[in-house]
Amino acid sequence: MTSLRTLKLSSNYINDLNSVLNLHNLRTLELSYNLIAKPINMIIFDNMKNLQNLNMNHNFISSVFGTSKTLFQRLEKLTFENNKIDLLPIDLLTNCKETFEILHMGKNHLHSMGYLPPSLVYLILPFNQITHLDWLRGEYKSLIYLDLRGNFIHEADIVIRKSIQTIHLSFNLISSFYFVPNIYEKFDPDGKLIDREPYYCKDLGLAHNNLDSVKNISGVPFYQVRMLTLHHNKLTSLDDDDLSSFKYKLDYLTLNHNRLTRLGNPFAHMYVLRFLRLDNNKLSKLNNTIFVALSLLQTLTLQENQIRSLSTNLFENLVSLTYLDVSSNFIKSLKFETFSTLNSLKALNLSNNGLEYLPRGMLDGTRLLSVLALADNNLTQVPDILLHFTPHLISLDLSGNQLLSLPSNIFMLTGKLEWLNLRDNSLDALPTLISLMSLKVLDAGFNFIKNIVV
Repeated sequence: MTSLRTLKLSSNYINDLNSVLNLHNLRTLELSYNLIAKPINMIIFDNMKNLQNLNMNHNFISSVFGTSKTLFQRLEKLTFENNKIDLLPIDLLTNCKETFEILHMGKNHLHSMGYLPPSLVYLILPFNQITHLDWLRGEYKSLIYLDLRGNFIHEADIVIRKSIQTIHLSFNLISSFYFVPNIYEKFDPDGKLIDREPYYCKDLGLAHNNLDSVKNISGVPFYQVRMLTLHHNKLTSLDDDDLSSFKYKLDYLTLNHNRLTRLGNPFAHMYVLRFLRLDNNKLSKLNNTIFVALSLLQTLTLQENQIRSLSTNLFENLVSLTYLDVSSNFIKSLKFETFSTLNSLKALNLSNNGLEYLPRGMLDGTRLLSVLALADNNLTQVPDILLHFTPHLISLDLSGNQLLSLPSNIFMLTGKLEWLNLRDNSLDALPTLISLMSLKVLDAGFNFIKNIVV
């Protein structure tokens, strides 16, 4: 079979490579999901001068060794994902030419890397045991994708290339980072910076680390970043300029599960932000202008904080907001106007706050609302016109309150309601439900109801 160009033997019971040694003209060799466990002497591939794609994923390979001056000269893609490799020969890829683009060594036991070809485009090394990035200092001008998730990196000192579009550093132990600029800068005769060519990075993942500050990132021109994940860190505060590098195109931002107690105005110029998570922090107060620039924001989560009140104009400019969660805080009362400008809102969660009172007409501006959660508060009554402005309501949760009764006409204009939860209150009767022609689920358990009237 000397003419064979492609050999795919994935998901078999192969335990050695002897059978492929004489296939000199192979361009693609796939042996993933087999039982190969012995250490591999890479010189066995030296006879395959035309080899372009070598896939050894999901085996039990403990180590690889050996190299030669002619090995992998035409290689384009090398993948050894999900093995047990702890070390690669430092010069394994020395002979790779400009065609080499993809190295995937995820889910192994690697501590470091050796020589990497400058033509590299995708470097994928998640879930190894890498502790430092000293080896990542070559001139990788073509690199667009860097995945180092799930390692043991403490300090991220990275020279960022203009070409890179995705950087994944989540699930490490990073407590400090420093992105070294490697960009074109133009100065006037007096040495003043007049022009700077931005990075192309669009996705920056730093979640699940030990970061207590993001100040080192504020001066780096990440003007093209659209997704920034910082959740599950140790951030305690954000000042006005801490996220200034991301103000132009940032679309998705996660800051949940930190230790934030104070926010300045870090979102002041994020005019295209659509998704923002601030839940599971220690925020007790939000200044009135913190969301003023976010007219395109669609999702905002503030649950599991220590917020005690929502000011009248806090959400005033969030005209595109469709999902708002402020559950599990300490909000005992609401202002009439708080939600009045949320014309696009479809889901509102105010559960578990200790609310004692709901203003009449508080949902006047939320005519597209389809999901309303008011569970686990201290409500003893609700206004008779509370739902008269929500004709598209599908789900209503009033469980876990102290409701003694409900207004007889409360459901008069909610003909689309499908799910109604009145469980665990003190109701002795239900209001008329005749208008609820679409109702599919009614839970009124754990009350004091004597008669069934539906």
